[in-house]
Amino acid sequence: MPKKASQFNDYLHQEYSHIAEAHFKTNETISTFFKHYLAIMTIPIAVTAYIITSEAKPSQSNEIIEYIKPYAGYLLLVISLAGFAVMLHIINLRLDSLLYARTVNGIRKFFYDSADIDINIKLRMRTLPQTTLLPAYFEKSYFLPVIFAFALLNASYFLAGFWIALPYLLNFQFIKSFAEPRDLMIYVPVATIGGAFFFFVMHFVFYWKFARYRETGYLKSSIIGIDIDGVMNRHRNHFCSLLAQKTGKEITPEQITHIPVHEADLEVTREDERLVFNDSKYWIDMPVEDTTPDNLKKLRNIFKFKLFIFTHRPWPNVVVIDKKDRKAVISSWRRGLCDYESVVYNALPKWAKVKLWFDYVANRLLNRFKSGCLIQRLTILWLRRYGFEYDKLVIEKGNEDTTDPRGNFRNRFQLSRKKKIRFFVEDDLEKAVKLSFICDVIFLIDHPYNEPNRFRGTAIPSNIIRVKSWNEVYRHIRRLS
Repeated sequence: MPKKASQFNDYLHQEYSHIAEAHFKTNETISTFFKHYLAIMTIPIAVTAYIITSEAKPSQSNEIIEYIKPYAGYLLLVISLAGFAVMLHIINLRLDSLLYARTVNGIRKFFYDSADIDINIKLRMRTLPQTTLLPAYFEKSYFLPVIFAFALLNASYFLAGFWIALPYLLNFQFIKSFAEPRDLMIYVPVATIGGAFFFFVMHFVFYWKFARYRETGYLKSSIIGIDIDGVMNRHRNHFCSLLAQKTGKEITPEQITHIPVHEADLEVTREDERLVFNDSKYWIDMPVEDTTPDNLKKLRNIFKFKLFIFTHRPWPNVVVIDKKDRKAVISSWRRGLCDYESVVYNALPKWAKVKLWFDYVANRLLNRFKSGCLIQRLTILWLRRYGFEYDKLVIEKGNEDTTDPRGNFRNRFQLSRKKKIRFFVEDDLEKAVKLSFICDVIFLIDHPYNEPNRFRGTAIPSNIIRVKSWNEVYRHIRRLS
């Protein structure tokens, strides 16, 4: 057996033992919490029984009861809400236990599949499941009765507490202002019973919601993150063409072995890059990768993935140029954007025109753009022009390379962690390596500037898959989904 396979087997053996132990400990913790919960719920009953059966005279006992009655009502309400919180914690513990059980099932399947034994013997020997889809998170016959017990006790205490405290609550001037006392004595009890029933039902609703979240959203999502430049367009060819027009310097797309280009040992300077990127025509005339729109439509409409599109475009960059040139650049962008907007807008059907306007307004408000709205609007127009379907456009702000959650940045790493993005399509190897610790799989579009030999000493994680086209990306996602 190869050394790596042997190490992986040893790891799975240890993982199996640890997770199985955690599974049983979690079940013990659930039992302990439930015992403590029952003990807390019996305290008011025990106190009431003690007062009634005490050696004090009946009149004294009645005085004590009348004195503590309002406080007892409030206490019962607090206990019912505390019981609800304890139930939520126990639900999470139970769901963790089921998660461990599913993990153990997956490890069991690995060893059963790797064993050279006849399938008939395997099936007769095995009594526990070996699928990571069982047991179900929503357990109708096993855990639902526990939820029923919580609901019954908590709702009963809620009803009793509200009923006891009701006469005292009706004395508040705030409540009296709503209606006459006679009407309140009719409507409030009905509302109290209705509230108790609603509280009873909410126990089952929260259990169902928590179980559904574990089944469909916990540690995974149906979101694909997509970079624009180098992934959805042919930016190398376009850059070389515009660079020749602007500066007279001719390079080929294959020579761009590093991004940014001025670091690629060519005669291209940072100022040359600015000349290209500060021209709105570079972004307006950006050629699209032909197979991208159709593949994105299939992923969104057939597989029901949500598509989050990311780009870092801090252009036009007019900070380092003179005031006159700065005004000229901004004016050029506005004229180009106005012409581009009319071309794209007139070519769209009516429903798409409304959607285009909504996209711009929504991104303007949600992303809180204080500057850079020109590139934002241009990007939206470019996406609509080529018929891209997507759910969210993110123009990254601040540092685009840091993964530190403490930074006040809005980039792909922060959003991937927050939204639990499952797949990401990237062209930058350094970003792909960082994303590989957040997302399940990273698809790296093949370019000369992301070849492995350009990053000597950088370990490439196994969940980074190098692809040459969007057709390959689609086939991989179809297989992995």
